[in-house]
Amino acid sequence: TTFDTIEGMVEFVEEIAQQVAQATDLETNDVIAMMETPPKSEMGDYAFPCFTLAKTFRKAPNVIAQELAQKIQTGDRIAQAKPIGPYLNFFVRKSSFVGETLTQILQQGAAFGHSDNGQGTPILPSLLVFIICVLPL
Repeated sequence: TTFDTIEGMVEFVEEIAQQVAQATDLETNDVIAMMETPPKSEMGDYAFPCFTLAKTFRKAPNVIAQELAQKIQTGDRIAQAKPIGPYLNFFVRKSSFVGETLTQILQQGAAFGHSDNGQGTPILPSLLVFIICVLPL
């Protein structure tokens, strides 16, 4: 997933990445590139895999995840940093996300969510897939 294309999530991802970068001496952009979306929502909103740090820190990835979790400061955007195996998973503060998203919608108006991605692609097939897969019948 490229988190920079998800409206409203950029600031949350950047804050997480900055804190991980500070704790690991990685570059913020490298942390963002490594971040993943957990397979289940109960595992968090974002996950940082600690595998690549194992050689540098000379520790098991799960130990690194536990140690990193203690260095992350929760606040307005980050509700919790939780080690789950070799991953450090992050839970965003939903109230902040909703508030920031609504502010963006009010500021941007009709331009909110606009993207040139998929330009020239008919919307109808995508809309039908959404209706069939997401909306309850």
